[in-house]
Amino acid sequence: MTKDIYDRIDELKARHFTAALDALWNTRKITEIQRDMLCAQYRAPNYTITASQLARAVHVKEGYKAVNLHYGRLAHRLWQQLRLPSRGLPSRSRARWIGVLEPEWSRGTGGHWKGKMHPSLVEALKQIGWCGNAGSDLPEHLLSPAGGGFGDPEQNARVERGAVDAVTKHYQSHGWRVASKEEEKNLGYDLLCRRRSDEHHVEVKGVRGTLRSVVMTKSEKKRAEHDRAFRLIAVTNALDAKTRRLQEFTGPEFLRQFHLAPIAFVAALR
Repeated sequence: MTKDIYDRIDELKARHFTAALDALWNTRKITEIQRDMLCAQYRAPNYTITASQLARAVHVKEGYKAVNLHYGRLAHRLWQQLRLPSRGLPSRSRARWIGVLEPEWSRGTGGHWKGKMHPSLVEALKQIGWCGNAGSDLPEHLLSPAGGGFGDPEQNARVERGAVDAVTKHYQSHGWRVASKEEEKNLGYDLLCRRRSDEHHVEVKGVRGTLRSVVMTKSEKKRAEHDRAFRLIAVTNALDAKTRRLQEFTGPEFLRQFHLAPIAFVAALR
């Protein structure tokens, strides 16, 4: 990059990033996974993280190469929204734009490059309120070289079982009778909970870390849209009883507070 471009990036204020992020989000030019990446870096110690750590933090099983692609695209869109100049930039696609997100780089343990988030972007995310705590709240297992990610089937089963058990105990402790509906396909919820005249249809989502990003099926989404008894309960830190947290959403709350994006399509020959 030319010195002039570096200077312009250094001069960016929180208000510039806030306006740019709002514009991109409102026009759906930021995906949920890109927003999760921003939040993972925002919550990492000293706002500094490697691409491999980002992959684990936001459950990208394809690893750092996929993170580079997603984060690079976000940086490009943010660069354009901020109306930064493109002349004089390196030819490699990610290197052309990533400086707007991470102007500082250093080599960490094992030779992995780690980037530090732009201080004005940190302040903008704090003002927007997307990401919760800043600078030290990312779980340690996501920053270490091992663990994290989507996990293998055995690990995923442990997360799911821990989440369902936690929600079951929570409801039972408040006087509800709980019946599992997990074996009934396409029902759209996991637990049938009854207490006197009240009834909840509870879909449980377990998350290893603290990011509130979950996969919803078509039947679960339909329940959220049409079933007044539907409840989504996201269990974060599902494998750690000490830090585990239950977050409850009604159907309308889920549809209002979560951005839904397709992650797969059925492709059939025409």
